[in-house]
Amino acid sequence: MTTARDLGARSYLGVVVRDAIAAGLARGPRLVTSAAPITVTGGHCWFMGGEADSEDDLRRMVRTHHKHGADLIKVMSTGGNMTAGSAPWYAQFSAAQLAVIVEEAARIDKRVAAHAHGIEGIRLAVEAGVSTLEHCSFVTETNERRFDEGIAARIAARGIFVCPTVNVNAPYVNELTGITVGEHLMTMHQMGVRIIAGTDAGVDNTPHHQYAGALEYFVTLGFRPAEVLAMATTQAAAALGLEGTTGRLAAGYDADLIVVDGDPEADITALGRLRRIVARGRDYVPDSGRFDVSAPGTPFASPDGVDLTLLKTATQRRQV
Repeated sequence: MTTARDLGARSYLGVVVRDAIAAGLARGPRLVTSAAPITVTGGHCWFMGGEADSEDDLRRMVRTHHKHGADLIKVMSTGGNMTAGSAPWYAQFSAAQLAVIVEEAARIDKRVAAHAHGIEGIRLAVEAGVSTLEHCSFVTETNERRFDEGIAARIAARGIFVCPTVNVNAPYVNELTGITVGEHLMTMHQMGVRIIAGTDAGVDNTPHHQYAGALEYFVTLGFRPAEVLAMATTQAAAALGLEGTTGRLAAGYDADLIVVDGDPEADITALGRLRRIVARGRDYVPDSGRFDVSAPGTPFASPDGVDLTLLKTATQRRQV
């Protein structure tokens, strides 16, 4: 990929990495980073340093992230699966609190990405007017999935993007849990919800280099390859506020492209046969001199020894 979104890092590490890449000190994709996600005291991912509760604290956290150079704001609208004492169906903030975050972010022209598993937390984030919903898995208090068509209709009406964080492990999760990952996505798409591709890479067993495998899974859900490609390019660029910079091959846009062996509109697996990456007009060539995105655990390393796969993992590029 030529652009990546970082939705959680301690101590503004994502900002540091973004700026190092932009300055040519390290090779990597264009990064759009949120810094530490805003969460309640002791809430999901509290250990990243984004705890805030009162209206003043919430505004201060948004302003502090802005001061340190964050591109967007991340908020944990619900709990999650990777924090002790947290539950994915629990709504962490009220509608009023979320509205404060969205309002303060808008004042400094920043988008808000809301981690939202539970139905109530999704509903509140939509009411507050966030820019993107991460996961949007419609989890109930019994940890089941119950798609809410009314909420989906409001998501579509408000033009909110949904990043379902589908990754290459989806078939295995289906087998283990009996729950089809993303089974509601085609319905949402048909209702007009704008869906973008994102994998939650950086969490356990979700490597960055298997992004293409996640795109293949969308096809098994019924999406046409061309629709999946749009989720990963033009739609994703729009969700990140980069629709005038990247996401399409056109005059005036940055030269961000990949070359693969085959036609991905006919066969989405062609994306796994990578032959060339051009990012902002410059070729990226790994040390090995070839690309092998199918080999698990094989990072693309830079000449100075900086392991970009591990570097991006350290910044928790996708939401958890």
